[in-house]
Amino acid sequence: MRFGLVFGFKWLRALAGSALVVILYLGGWSGPVFVTLTPAVGATVIPIPIIPHEVWFLLKVYLLFLLFVWVSWSVPRVRIDQILNIGWKRLIPLSLLAILLAAYLAALGPALGGIR
Repeated sequence: MRFGLVFGFKWLRALAGSALVVILYLGGWSGPVFVTLTPAVGATVIPIPIIPHEVWFLLKVYLLFLLFVWVSWSVPRVRIDQILNIGWKRLIPLSLLAILLAAYLAALGPALGGIR
């Protein structure tokens, strides 16, 4: 039961994240509209949505959620020992090299007319 709750909340969090991304970055509930209907209440034009706003919002959320699920199931899981091996064998030597290169360029900067 504990695993089921953790697994369910993982996907619930992805669904809530999809809804937030849709609201913040993908236009929220707005979608394409027709602007052809003019009611008898003056000369104002009322846009009529092609798809209702709630349906359009849920469609965007579910499509983004489907993308999250697709990526989650397609990309292999990286283990902690693999991340540690990359850090110790690749990233630390590269960062030390970058520090030495920056110090060398800073020392040569005034001679080359560059960094002061």
